[in-house]
Amino acid sequence: PILEYVGLPQYDTFSFYVTGDAPYTEAEEDLLREQLAEISNSVTDEDMFLLHVGDLMRAKTTFCQRRNYQLIEDVFTQQLPNLPVFLIPGDNDWNDCPDPDLAWQYWEDYLMAFERNFMGIRSYLPFVERQSVRQENLAFVLNGVLIIGLNQVAGIDDVGYEERLDHNIAWIGEQADKYQDDMASGSGRIRLCIVFAHSGKGARVFRHAKRKLSEYSFPTLVLKGDGHTFNVSNNLRDIGQDFGWDLFKAVQVDQGGKAPPMRITIQGTTAEALKAREVGLEESENVKVFWDFVRLDRRGGVYSTFLEAEDIDDE
Repeated sequence: PILEYVGLPQYDTFSFYVTGDAPYTEAEEDLLREQLAEISNSVTDEDMFLLHVGDLMRAKTTFCQRRNYQLIEDVFTQQLPNLPVFLIPGDNDWNDCPDPDLAWQYWEDYLMAFERNFMGIRSYLPFVERQSVRQENLAFVLNGVLIIGLNQVAGIDDVGYEERLDHNIAWIGEQADKYQDDMASGSGRIRLCIVFAHSGKGARVFRHAKRKLSEYSFPTLVLKGDGHTFNVSNNLRDIGQDFGWDLFKAVQVDQGGKAPPMRITIQGTTAEALKAREVGLEESENVKVFWDFVRLDRRGGVYSTFLEAEDIDDE
């Protein structure tokens, strides 16, 4: 195991859900409602939040109209009222839209800082910090896990593309510097970093993440969408095979129209959590275990029959 727990901070086990690249069609909207209602009906004290890694519509067919952003707001707040939801933009939500500036205004009006819709629902969630120059970028620490969200879209290069990458690099650096003492080897206060972003485009951001984070003894997990097919890798495609970061994993989520949101569990360090860990970390076809304390459950994986819309490229 990577971490030795004796004498280190005591953290409870927690879980969260991840989905992305949906809904692209009305049928996928109906499916998303069903997926969220199922999660809502089965929420446990262990479940903390849901992440959507971007592309909440298909720009070429919706034209990114105001009602599409209103619809997404309604779907998540109505179908999952008891679990905070974090949203980050994808290219279909913004830069690939017919009018990117207007699309971004709609994002700010309806989807920015979306977790604030759930204030008081889960009081255990820590303060969520937002970058002053780019409010969609976020960060918080929960049970020894540093979680960073970035506006890292695919698609057409937006106006200010390089500046946005600079902001993302600065945000990672700011968080790493802020928690430097907690990240120090042997402290155990930060035991994992999770970065979620829509795509791997903008490789210099992740190279910077490696420079800032790889010197520490904890691993880093990237959660991304855009590719539409579940994949686990030790590198990101845009970075290349020579990434050279041993404590790094990148997980690409299934497109939401063909598989349910996956559930990720971060095992705790309390005596109770360690006892449960002995029997709770077996791998199977749809369950992956990273670093002996991170469990990824695809909850059945790809549906036996899934919506044809998953074959639509979000060009």
